[in-house]
Amino acid sequence: MDKEYRYKLAKKGKNICPQCGKRTFVSYIDTKTRIPLPEKYGKCDRLDKCNYHLNPYKDGYGWILTDEWKEQRRQETLNRNYRIPPKLKVSHINTQTVQRSLTKYQGNTLIQYLCKVCGTERVIQAVKRYKIGTTKQGGTIFWQIDDKNNVHAGKIITYNADGHRNHDIPPNWVHKALKLDSYNLEQCLFGLHLLPDNTTAAIGIVEAEKTAFIASIYLPSFLWLACGGLQNISGQIQRAASILKGRKIVLFPDLKAADKWKAKAQELKNTYSLDISVSEYLEKQATESEKEKGLDIADYLLGVKPPQAEPSQIEPVQPIKKTKAVNNTKDKETSAKDLKQHKSRILAQQTETDFTEDWSTEISELETFFKNTTLPQTLRLNDCTFIIDVLLFIDNHFQTVKANNGNITFIPYLERLQVARDYIK
Repeated sequence: MDKEYRYKLAKKGKNICPQCGKRTFVSYIDTKTRIPLPEKYGKCDRLDKCNYHLNPYKDGYGWILTDEWKEQRRQETLNRNYRIPPKLKVSHINTQTVQRSLTKYQGNTLIQYLCKVCGTERVIQAVKRYKIGTTKQGGTIFWQIDDKNNVHAGKIITYNADGHRNHDIPPNWVHKALKLDSYNLEQCLFGLHLLPDNTTAAIGIVEAEKTAFIASIYLPSFLWLACGGLQNISGQIQRAASILKGRKIVLFPDLKAADKWKAKAQELKNTYSLDISVSEYLEKQATESEKEKGLDIADYLLGVKPPQAEPSQIEPVQPIKKTKAVNNTKDKETSAKDLKQHKSRILAQQTETDFTEDWSTEISELETFFKNTTLPQTLRLNDCTFIIDVLLFIDNHFQTVKANNGNITFIPYLERLQVARDYIK
């Protein structure tokens, strides 16, 4: 039988955390008097970046209980009817509400900031993919839509003009803003609705929805999802296990959180038989100052402007085991011309040999080359494309060209494999 504790975490309300100074602190309360305990007792919701948690029972404060209270709780326990409550039906938000939010982006501070950094066309394409909404006050709505297009929730976050969160305005949920009574929230992975339309791409999972959105602009060869916090990922993976099984999944933790995410990845791998791993790239590349700040992959990506890069030319990142020193300091002007030259050659082959109908010979030759070659860890194809995981890059591209053999739309995938082969040679 579970122990009955007098002091428990409050179910509502958040205060300033004594460690990180953010309004993410849940205080312990006395269940008998409903009075909060001293300010130091509580738990910060920022598990990865703060992780403050002082349990009143840890230092002995919680064991100062009266015999009268203990007897009262014992009697309540004996008299309790232990019927298992029925499982509540999961609530969903109607699609009309989502549709009405897909407007007024000129007043959405996050979208306006990203348009300046990444280019309007790329941002709007990502907005349409992820169905990013806008509140009347200019906040950003990250809709959680599952693989069957059920809308589980809408998380509202307000940003400043520089793209950073406005911590004066706490996050909110659409169902709370709309005052939907008895709403039974069951979260799903942000971006889950994209999986049925893309069955081959590797899946990248990050913590924040904003990070997934930005990463999708810079690294489109991954299909990016967000869990909203490490504490959510187990339940979200469990509910999506059937559609995730058989897919390559890479977790991209914030700095200082890699060990926790590795443990969680191993747990999920063992429980649901998933092909899941954790990227250590940020941990290996970051300075001590960056680690202390707890930066994520989006903080790095926003430091690289992609105005001259076609979206299909930017590749995903993740460390690999194979290593080889390679000189990638080719002249930028030469490297920028290579993709154009390869594209011209392929288009010429289309006309002369009906290349668009069958790429089997080219695919076979490329496979033979890469299987018999020691691959570098990283590779720069051109001024806009730097590959940090060559092995994953090659694997993703072969899946795409094989699944779309002969389709002219997917020629860039074939040509990038050929450029990579020529550089490695």
